[in-house]
Amino acid sequence: MPSEKGRKPNVMSPKRRSQGSTVLLLTLLLLLLVPLSGLQSQSAGPTPEQLTHYHQGRSAWNAALRATRPTDKMASAACAEGHLSDALKGGEFPEAHLALGLLYFNRSGKGERYDPDAYRAERHLKHAGEHGSGAVRAEAQTYLGVLALHCRHWAMARQTFDAANGANIAATRLSAPGPTREFQARAERLAAVRRVGSSIAAYYQAVDPADPAPSDASYRTALQTLEGMSGGLDGTGAALWRFPEREHPRPRQLSVPVFPSARADWTLGGGATPPSGVEPVSVERFAEAGRIWASGRLGVDPPQVAVAGLGTQDRRNLMMGLVKSLYRMEGQRNFTGAAAILDRLAGITEAGTFVRQHRIWIALEGNPNLDEATRLVGGPGAQNDPLYGSELFRLADRLAAAGRVPQAQTLLERLAGMNGAGVAPYRALAKWNLAAMLVSTRTPSSDPAVWQRGLALLDVQQETVPAARYRQELRLMMQLRLAEALVAGRQAPRVETVLQAAATTEQGIRGRMPGMPAGSAVQAFSEYLAKRVFETGQQDQYMNGFLRRTQYAPLYVASRAAATGNSAEALRLLQQAAGLAGTNTPLAARLRADIQALQSGGPDSPATRARREFVQRWNQAVATTRSARGVGAGDAAGFRRAWSDTATAWDGLVAAQGGTPDELTMARDYAARSRQATPGSRTSSTNVADASAYPAALQAAVAGPYRGRPIPAGDRMSILRATAPVTPNRDMWLEKLGRDPEALQLMVHWFNRGSSVTLAGNRVGNGLRAKRFDSGADLLAFLRENTLPEAHVLPIGTTQWTVAPQSRRATNPKWLGSRLGYKTAAYCLTNGIPLVNVRCSNPVSPILESVQQSTTPATMGPDARELPAPGADPVQLSYATPQPGWTWPDFQRMSGVMGTAGGPAFPICAPAVTLVATAPVPPQFPLPPGVTQMPHCSPSRFTLGRISTRGAARFGPHEDVGTAESRRR
Repeated sequence: MPSEKGRKPNVMSPKRRSQGSTVLLLTLLLLLLVPLSGLQSQSAGPTPEQLTHYHQGRSAWNAALRATRPTDKMASAACAEGHLSDALKGGEFPEAHLALGLLYFNRSGKGERYDPDAYRAERHLKHAGEHGSGAVRAEAQTYLGVLALHCRHWAMARQTFDAANGANIAATRLSAPGPTREFQARAERLAAVRRVGSSIAAYYQAVDPADPAPSDASYRTALQTLEGMSGGLDGTGAALWRFPEREHPRPRQLSVPVFPSARADWTLGGGATPPSGVEPVSVERFAEAGRIWASGRLGVDPPQVAVAGLGTQDRRNLMMGLVKSLYRMEGQRNFTGAAAILDRLAGITEAGTFVRQHRIWIALEGNPNLDEATRLVGGPGAQNDPLYGSELFRLADRLAAAGRVPQAQTLLERLAGMNGAGVAPYRALAKWNLAAMLVSTRTPSSDPAVWQRGLALLDVQQETVPAARYRQELRLMMQLRLAEALVAGRQAPRVETVLQAAATTEQGIRGRMPGMPAGSAVQAFSEYLAKRVFETGQQDQYMNGFLRRTQYAPLYVASRAAATGNSAEALRLLQQAAGLAGTNTPLAARLRADIQALQSGGPDSPATRARREFVQRWNQAVATTRSARGVGAGDAAGFRRAWSDTATAWDGLVAAQGGTPDELTMARDYAARSRQATPGSRTSSTNVADASAYPAALQAAVAGPYRGRPIPAGDRMSILRATAPVTPNRDMWLEKLGRDPEALQLMVHWFNRGSSVTLAGNRVGNGLRAKRFDSGADLLAFLRENTLPEAHVLPIGTTQWTVAPQSRRATNPKWLGSRLGYKTAAYCLTNGIPLVNVRCSNPVSPILESVQQSTTPATMGPDARELPAPGADPVQLSYATPQPGWTWPDFQRMSGVMGTAGGPAFPICAPAVTLVATAPVPPQFPLPPGVTQMPHCSPSRFTLGRISTRGAARFGPHEDVGTAESRRR
């Protein structure tokens, strides 16, 4: 090391020190100015190198667009990427960020979140939107919105598009002098993309929200958004692609159709040609499809669109929306609006049968119009309509209810002859209704073939409606109608056979249909049929047939005899009526009496002489009886001789000519009583109203006057049956009894020879005996005089007597006794003894008379009365024309429910679209003065010597740019 002493001191002169300080200061200033200049140049704008790389990047981008081979296209795009990346190295250059972002946007073919180019595009476009102004910001945010759509960020996409729309394009300021007007024109062209993109984002917010069940508010929002969509995308590099629907599998446990959401294939980003199955659509066509979908989901009236131009799914969506509107209007009974909806549905092929069914339903049920329903049911589509049988039957039912029976029968006959599984239940209903309508009509057919076909409808057992009651009654009525038609057709031999078959059918009927006549329907109809026979003049063919079993025939013939003024004709008719009377004993006796009167011909006729002789002999027998009653008991021989002569006198009248049946019966009775007369006392009758003359055993415990409800109608085992509830009234009862000779004779028989006679051998005891009556007139006179005006209570346990039904017309009827099990009312004698049941006029007690004994010799023979002498008046015939009480029962129609028209079951699917876009090459910035435009790197031939800038040499080319030769060098 050298010593200190050997070193020269470093002494600088003042002048040199001054110069060194100046250099130092200048050096420090330069060191301070260099970074500041660099910072100033970096913030001021792009450098010439940046502009040159921007220019070369554009040239490579255009070369990629012109390339035909995929490898060349990819290499040129990589070259453009490298130059545009170099253009960012320097001052702030938002336009280069926009260009590089658009290049990445175009290259993001998949568009998913994992695509690196999509992330690169989003970063550069976002930078351009934040640092650019006016048109640059609007364009960057437009493509950012498209990227957000591709990533299904609906809210983000809508906000980005709205922000782009808010950019002031007129206030565009570029980072370097350049094509401001071109950037503004690009942004203005993209206004349609922003508007459509925002609408699509709002649409998908309703279609594909986070909640899997969108509300009606979401659908209304989508509908409002779609109604505002308009404008085309031509010249913007964007388009709408529509994808086919992907329906979700329908769960088995759900009974309602599943309506899938729209699922577009968002994996398809850029590109000019849609893949297979995807079609480009206009904005208007998508808005139309979306409105059809949204209105269908909301159930509002779909828009008015041309069905011919719709695709399959849109057409079905429109149909389902119209179906919803149709159901709503039908529920509101707005059939005018429903008809308009059906007119729109008629243009859709899938809704043809559905439209037909609902039009028929409206014409039959909603707003009835039978003429229109008739036209629709028989119109086009009938054979393919599964509800044709139901519609046909319902139309027939409505026509029958409206009184258009012939039309209804025509339809039912057509339905009865149809085949098919869907028609089977209505075919059975049609057959039943045809039979019921045939029977119930008030103008029946006179063709026997009609009724034979009607019977054939009921003979098919397996097709008879199971729920159809009264099938046997219907068969019976149809057989009777057939008999009537045979009478009208003058086929007498078959009438008896049909009536016999009807009687057999009636025997098999267990119940009785309401409305059918009481008793035997065949017998009641025979009365009506007898009238038809006489009206058509066919009585001679039926004299030996069913006319003999009717009451109409003899009464009708007798009424004709009464109406004629010719005695000979009247006698012939009465003899014919007597031959038809059959078992009608009272009528036969009356007819015989009138025949005898007519045969007498006047006061000198044999009948009149016979009657005069009979009355004379009768009165002689009465005088003989009175003489015998005066013979004393002490003259036993005279007593027996007197009463023997009396019996002989009465025996001579038992079979005498000129007497009535009642008189002959009384003569027989007087003869018997004369032979039974014994001496010992004289009989005399006391007042029957004297209650003290009755023994205590025969006194009934009558509670007092009857104040209850009207008495119900009596049963069939009665003397005089009430057909309806009656209020007890003595005078009305006596009047009705006097108008029924048969009931009056039965009551006389009961008092004379019924149970009252057998009480104690014609003697009751304690000086009492049963009172006898000579005729019905005597009984009526006695009852009027000795019966209380108001009814009294008939207590439980009282024995009443009635005649057996089969012996009513017998000579000696059979009497049946039974005890009452309920309280009712009775007509009573003046002494309070109950006599007759109000309900059925059955007697409950005998009429007794008190007998007083005296020491005066007397007899117990009959107390007969004299007959008046016969007059010479002409015979008066009083026979009224009978009116049969037959009425046809009304068989109600069996109405079937019209089948429910099943609506289409297509799902309502939202249309799925994707907004695809390709960004054009950005405008060219002019190069600064003195900067030479260098060619961009060629993908086919690239050398280091052709690197155009220092930055390119510094950072090197993109890894995918250049040839193998270039990489070796």
